Amino acid sequence: QGSESAITLAPQLDFQTLLDFSGGVSGLPPRSNNSDRLGIEPFGVGLSDLNDAALREQSLDELRLYVLEHAPLGTNESFAERRRSRWLLLQRAGKRERLTEELWHAFSNREVHETSELGLRLGSWLIEHGAADDALKVFQEMLATPELDAGSVRQARLGIIEGFLAIDDVERADAAARDFQNDYDPKEPSWTVLQAHLALRQDDPTRAAEILQDNPSVSTQIGRAHV
Repeated sequence: QGSESAITLAPQLDFQTLLDFSGGVSGLPPRSNNSDRLGIEPFGVGLSDLNDAALREQSLDELRLYVLEHAPLGTNESFAERRRSRWLLLQRAGKRERLTEELWHAFSNREVHETSELGLRLGSWLIEHGAADDALKVFQEMLATPELDAGSVRQARLGIIEGFLAIDDVERADAAARDFQNDYDPKEPSWTVLQAHLALRQDDPTRAAEILQDNPSVSTQIGRAHV
C-alpha cells in the first residue's frame, strides 16, 4: 500500500544462536575454580539481562523488533500490547512501508472489536503519508460496521472530512463538515482549526478569520506557534 521504495531489512543474523528466551544462555563453558575465585565471568552475553527496556536504552532497534516478534509474551502482556509496541518502534525507525503493510494486514484480518483502534490508527496514518483515498475507504468501512461505538463513529466522520480535504475535494468536505456540525455541535479547538482550514480552501479568508476571532483561545495559540 505504501508508496515508499522497499526497505532493506537488517542482515539475516542467526539470533537463535544468541537468544534463549527461556532465560538461560546456551553453549557457555562451565566455570572453573579459578574463574570463581577471581570473579571472572565466562565469555558470552548476559542475555538474562537483555530485556526490552535494555534494548531500548541501547537503541538496538532491529534486535528489539526481533524480540518483539519472536519472544513469548510476558506476564500480563497481551498480543495487542505487543503489537502496539512493535508498530511504535517501526514508526520511530522510519520504516513506513513495513508499518503500512502491517497496519493493513491487521485491519483486513481484524476481529469486530478491533475495528475502532485499527481503523482509526490506519486511517490517520494513511492521511499523514499521502494516501487519503485509501484512508477514506478505511473510515467508510468503519462506519459500515454496525457494532461501532458512538465515539468511534464521530472520529471516523472527522477522518472523512480530513480525507476529503487531503484529496482537495472541498465540496464534499464542506458537506460532511456541515452534517458533523449539525449532529455534534462540537466545541473542541481542533474543530475550530479544521473549520478555518476549510474556509481557506474555499478561498474565503474573511470567513476563516471570523471563525478564529470567535474563538480567541485558538487564535492566540496559533499566533504563539508562529512567533
